[in-house]
Amino acid sequence: MYDEFEGEWRTIFEAKPYQGQDPEKAKVLFVGRDANYPDDLCNHPFFERVKEYHRDGVAFWGNYEVHHPFLCKDFPFPKNAGGYPYHKGFTRLGLKKKDAQYISFVELRELPTRGVTGKIPKSVFISKLEPTHMQRLDRWIMQSGRKLVFLPKTVRDDMLKFRKGDTNLFQFLNFNPPQPLNAFGLAVIYADNDIVVLETYSFASTEIYGITSKMKTVIDLFLQGHHIPLLTTGKSDTPKGEEKIAKGDFDIFCKRVKDIKGWFPRGQTSVMLRDYDLNAGVCKCQIKRPLDAGADPRLFSLHRNEINLSICACRAQGRLINTGELRRAGIRGWAVAPLYGLLKLYFDQLGFSK
Repeated sequence: MYDEFEGEWRTIFEAKPYQGQDPEKAKVLFVGRDANYPDDLCNHPFFERVKEYHRDGVAFWGNYEVHHPFLCKDFPFPKNAGGYPYHKGFTRLGLKKKDAQYISFVELRELPTRGVTGKIPKSVFISKLEPTHMQRLDRWIMQSGRKLVFLPKTVRDDMLKFRKGDTNLFQFLNFNPPQPLNAFGLAVIYADNDIVVLETYSFASTEIYGITSKMKTVIDLFLQGHHIPLLTTGKSDTPKGEEKIAKGDFDIFCKRVKDIKGWFPRGQTSVMLRDYDLNAGVCKCQIKRPLDAGADPRLFSLHRNEINLSICACRAQGRLINTGELRRAGIRGWAVAPLYGLLKLYFDQLGFSK
């Protein structure tokens, strides 16, 4: 059964309704529906560990080498409920203890909960949201300095339902650019010079697996003080017209590097862009390895989306990013080395200015 904790744990959490860094000081906010804990937490000795974390989440990460007590090796509760799947999913970002000072987890609810949130009707959940806390959450996002905010679609929907016609609350949800925007393939909910809100999934969902590398790329750029590159989002020419792609430098890239020899990172294997189709958003490259009598007769495909994202990542860093950074940007493993060679050709001609 879904309900709130009472007693000591409720009092502690109400006084400090967030996890990790103070949201006023944090640079990156992860917004969730509620902070969920195992049913019997307060009757177990492990409760002391959770309280230690809640007193100072930044110090806890440094002391225990994990961002949350649920990830401690002696965590004694089932690992399929009670908040564990969420925090296990969060580890896919690969953040380290040095990042703890920037990271805060904030929720729609200001109380610790137990039970399965998704099993109660949405209307019941919305009715439990406290107006004062929602105003506080709005302030954390919009009025506490430079922020990168990750907002799951389910949480966004809850916010819209809660505010109803009150567009003064969560004004960032009113953002409506002429064309939809994305950052490394993540949908942009709101963006200005200091605040970027991106749509994601809950860390407890399997869908999150496909976007954590993109999230990490955005986080790294943001924490380094760089501007997050935003691309307009359109529809590709897939049969159903449903696949979204990023429009950017693809056409210029193809025309600039066609039939020019580039090199893999170690300088022994060469790559050459042989053909491209601007409408389909695909270019074909040929690879020649050092021991081959000639070039591999096969043509390997690179997609417009990964080329545009790679170009944006290089421009944001002001340099040709390395192969590890290309992987973290979401580039397919086999495509990293040839794409590196082609990107070097491109930026040798044009430089890194926008």
